[in-house]
Parts: sequence; structure tokens; C-alpha cells
Amino acid sequence: MSVIYDGKPNFPARIYANEEKKLAFFVSEVNLDSSTDRPIAHTILNWSKNNKCKRIISVAGRAIEKNRTKKESSPLVISNSPDIIKELSNVGILSLKNGTIDGIPGILLNESNWNNIDVVVFVVDVVSGVPNFRAAANIAQVVSKIVPEAYCEIQPLIKEAENMENNLKMIRSQTSNKFKERMYR
Repeated sequence: MSVIYDGKPNFPARIYANEEKKLAFFVSEVNLDSSTDRPIAHTILNWSKNNKCKRIISVAGRAIEKNRTKKESSPLVISNSPDIIKELSNVGILSLKNGTIDGIPGILLNESNWNNIDVVVFVVDVVSGVPNFRAAANIAQVVSKIVPEAYCEIQPLIKEAENMENNLKMIRSQTSNKFKERMYR
């Protein structure tokens, strides 16, 4: 698979790194089979340990109902580091008190202690089958609070999210109208 951005092909899984700022981002836009979770998590942990990373930041989705409000879509956080939880609490990010984190983020949380690496998992609300375009902007904003070197201008992300949401609404409306027309003929 190739992911196309601005007319350019990109690998669906990428690493962006800035040695000067000592930052790296693993990005994947493919849904992988769960049988690959452990090997991928171990690869991330080994890479992080070999590159002397102090912190891994990941994102996990939490299924919600369609009618929840936008205020409720603020990310929650869970970490194996009480210091990180306190730091995020001080900037208004609530921690996940009960629940489960599965897949790669869950493995990273559990097994990072053996590697002395702090793991932070942001939990974002997702509606099954509906893309959450604002999640990237929300996470970028929160990450910049705990990793100032990772500052990202989020207005373009929010604008893109609004465009995508409007396009999806228009597509749904057109699809719904065509279905109603056929149904009542």
C-alpha cells in the first residue's frame, strides 16, 4: 500500500526523527493484524532502548457512542510514570482511572518498565467506522505541553479536520437522500 499526500507516495508506516531535538515519531496508517502487536511493540521498545529514548508516546482509541459531545472528546492519559501523570494533570489532562488498553500501546505500557522507558498513552474517543480527524490536533496540542520541542501548529490540522468532516457529512447526506428516493418510489 502507498499513502498519497500532496500527490506524493509515502510508505504507510514511517519513522520521522530529528536527532538535534532528540525526537522520533513512528507513524502507521495501516490496521495491522493483532498477531503482529507483540513483535512490533518489542521492535519499538528495542529501538527506543538502543537509541537511549527516555519516553514513548502512543495513542489508543476508546469506543464511544455517536451522540457524545465534543467536550467529552478531550484525550485521557495513562502512563507507567506517576511523574508524567502529575505533569499532565497540572495542565488539565485527566488520567484514565479504569479501563483496558490493548494492542501495541498496552504492550508498551506493560513491558516498558523492564527497559526503564516511560510510556505515555493518550486515549482518544472513536466512533466505530468514523474517522477522528481532530485526534491528531488534540494529541499534538497535548504533546507540545510535555515535550516543548515537539511543538506543532495545530490550526492547519483543525482546518483539515473540519474540511474532512464537512466532506463526510455531504457524502452521508447524498447517500442518505439517494437511499430515501429509492425507498419511497
